[in-house]
Amino acid sequence: MEVTGDPQGRRGPKGPGAADDPAGLGDPADLDGLDGLDGPGGAGGSAGVEGPGGGDGPGGVEGPGAIDGPGSTGGRPPGESLPPGKSRPAGESRHAREGRFRHRGAEIAYDVAGQGPPAVYAHGGFASRSAEDRMGLFRWTPVLEAGRCLVRYDARGHGRSTGRAVAADYTYASLADDLLALLDHLRATGPVDAIGASMGCGTVLHAAVRAPARFSRLVLLLPPTAWETRPAYARANRSAADTVEREGADAWSAAQRGRPRPPVVADVPEQPPTPPAELLPAVLRGLAASDLPGPAELAALPCPALILTWADDPGHPVSTARTLTEHLPHAELHVSRTRADVATWGDRTAAFLTRRLQA
Repeated sequence: MEVTGDPQGRRGPKGPGAADDPAGLGDPADLDGLDGLDGPGGAGGSAGVEGPGGGDGPGGVEGPGAIDGPGSTGGRPPGESLPPGKSRPAGESRHAREGRFRHRGAEIAYDVAGQGPPAVYAHGGFASRSAEDRMGLFRWTPVLEAGRCLVRYDARGHGRSTGRAVAADYTYASLADDLLALLDHLRATGPVDAIGASMGCGTVLHAAVRAPARFSRLVLLLPPTAWETRPAYARANRSAADTVEREGADAWSAAQRGRPRPPVVADVPEQPPTPPAELLPAVLRGLAASDLPGPAELAALPCPALILTWADDPGHPVSTARTLTEHLPHAELHVSRTRADVATWGDRTAAFLTRRLQA
C-alpha cells in the first residue's frame, strides 16, 4: 500500500498491522535498569553519509544532508543547554545512557534512552547520531513518548565509533553483523523493532534476513539505490575513493558542494562527511560493494514493515521503495513531497511500532 504525503502531513490509510510489543532486552546494571537492556555499557557519540539529503550520485553520498567534518565527533558537550525555543532531540535526552563495545576490530558507540520494548536505530552513511540531531530531519521523541526504549549507535568508522581501513568492513552485510553484535551485547531476550535510514536501511534489512526471529517490526527510511540502479552508484563511489586517495578528502568534499539536492532537503546545510580521511576510501568502496537483499530473501521476511521516503532524490529513488513494498509480504509505503510531511515521520513511526496486529 502506498500513501503520498501532502503539506498538511495528513495520514493515509494503514496497511498490514505490526506485531505486538516485542520482548524486552533485559536490565543492564550499568544502564540503570532501562527496560529492554541486559548488557554492559560504556560511552557513546556520532558522525557519517549514506542517508537523507546526500544523494546516491557521483561522489556516493548516501546519507542525511548536513554532516560533521572528517574525524569530527560533533554534538554538544554533555549537559550543555539548548538554544531558546529548541527541543532536545531523542539522541540527546538527558536520560540517555551511553555505552561502547568492541567487535571485529572496532569500538562501537551507542546510547539508550527511554524505557519499554526496545527499538534500535541505524543512521545513514557518512552521518551519525549527533549529525542527524543537528540536521533536525528526524525527530524520535514520539517513539520515546510511545513507550519505547530507543537504542541509537554510530556505525563503525562513523562518529564516535572507530573502524579499520578495510573496505569489506563497510558493506551492508558487515554492518548488519555489527547490528546483531549490538543486540548480543545488550543481551536482547526477544525480537526488537529496528529503524534504519539509507545505509541503515540496508543494514537493518540484511540483519533481518540473516536473523528474522530477532526482529519484530522494521521501519525503513530512504531506501537507497539498489539492484538495477546500484551499478552507477557503485562506479561513482569507487571513483570517489580513488579521488580521496589521490587528492585528499577535502577535494572530494568540495566536488560534492553545489550538486543538485532533493527539494525537500534543499535548505539543510551541507557539510563534509565525518569518517576520518584515512577511512573514507574504505567506506566508499564498502558501500560500492553493497546492495539490498534480493526478492526471494525479502519475500521470506515475516516482519511488518513501514517504508518512508521522499520524492525526487536519485540517491534514494522511489522505485527502490516501491519494489521493497512489492516484495516484502507485510509492507506499507509513504512518500513525502514536503519538509513538513517529513516532520511527521517520527509520529508515523511511533504509531506503527505501537499498532497491534490486525486479526
